[in-house]
Order: sequence, then structure tokens, then C-alpha cells
Amino acid sequence: MARDIAAILGANSRHDGFYEGQDVCVTWTFGHLCMLKEPADYTDEWRRWAISRLPMLPARFGIKLIDQASIRKQFDVIKTLISKADEVINCGDAGQEGELIQRWRQNAPFRDCGYHRSLTRLYARASAISVRRLTSTIYTMPDYRAPWATGFSA
Repeated sequence: MARDIAAILGANSRHDGFYEGQDVCVTWTFGHLCMLKEPADYTDEWRRWAISRLPMLPARFGIKLIDQASIRKQFDVIKTLISKADEVINCGDAGQEGELIQRWRQNAPFRDCGYHRSLTRLYARASAISVRRLTSTIYTMPDYRAPWATGFSA
């Protein structure tokens, strides 16, 4: 989908992790960049499972970047581009799980690079025709606070 969006926007110069055009960059994620924190990420007491420690419920669920070289590399590309951006439009998967993953991705890089400007969301299927049709239908993303707000998927 990033390639289709880049072509529509004239971002035809391919770089490592993004496309670039006049006043526009298009990047992407792949698979799952983030995951829910493990119990031990919250407290050492939860490092070893014991029935006496149940329930293990943190005050606020958190996310972390998956510890994999290719993921860290692309995440760094995204953070660098976001830190230079005047506007960011998130065009990721709009399904229930996809929306949750996009919001996880949104929170970490935006927080880490200090981006506080508006973030909008383009909801489109993975085709150039769909993207062209929907570029005028971009929504402001609401503040997002809980990883379970969109529900769990089976």
C-alpha cells in the first residue's frame, strides 16, 4: 500500500525504509512492530509465575517494540521521518486488529520524537484506486488511552 500511496503523491525516489518526493515522504511498517509488555516488564515480582501473584494487572497496560533488528531499523526510520514532519497521515490497516496495531505504532514513535502536531487517519483498502478515492476522506485520530478500547480479536 505504501508503494501505491507514494506513486499517487509523486514520492518516486526509493530510500532505505521510505519513498521520497517533493515535500512528501511515505514510509511503512510490516508485521507487528509492537507488542503488549510482558509481566516482568512491569515488576520483577512478576518475572516468575505463581498463583499467589494473580491477578497480574498493571495500573496501565503498556506496549514495547519487538526486539528484532529489522523492526528496530524500520522503527528508527519512522521516528526520524516523524521528527521532521509538519503533518502525518496514518494509512494503516483499518480492521479491528489493524486499528489497534496502528494506534500502538502511533503512540510510541510520536511520544519518542516529541511530535505534538495533528495526526490524521486515511482509511483505505490496499489498492491505488481505493487510496485515490479516499484521499479526500481523512479523519482526525482521537486521543487513545487503552489497548483494549477496540476489543480483543479471537
